[in-house]
This record gives sequence, structure tokens and C-alpha cells, in this order.
Amino acid sequence: MKLTEEQLAFFDAFGFIKFAGLLRDEISWITEEFEAVFPMLEEQHDGSKRTMIVPFVDPVRAVRGGGN
Repeated sequence: MKLTEEQLAFFDAFGFIKFAGLLRDEISWITEEFEAVFPMLEEQHDGSKRTMIVPFVDPVRAVRGGGN
């Protein structure tokens, strides 16, 4: 994927680029992996605030293995 000049200018100005639908085909296994990792945390995620998982990638089977 090559970014357009418009995308590069937007990134330079705002520091991010939105790729709508980029993970649409992967969202079900990503969600499954999040739900599998949350019980491993010391602090339980109840949806009332953001929860950080550090390190996240290490315990995630699908990320290391390339998905389902």
C-alpha cells in the first residue's frame, strides 16, 4: 500500500491516518483474542474505563500465528 500525497499531508498535520474497514475481515478473531487475554489481567476490565494490556502481543496466539 502506498500512501497518497493527501494522506501523507494529513498524517504530517494530525499524526494519524484512518483506514476505514482495514481490519473488517479480521475483527472477529481480534475480539476473541482480547476476550481471551482480559481474564489474565490483574485488574479486570469492566468497560468503565480504558484498560491497557502490556505486553499485549506476547500472550496472543492469533497474532503470532497469523490468525485463525
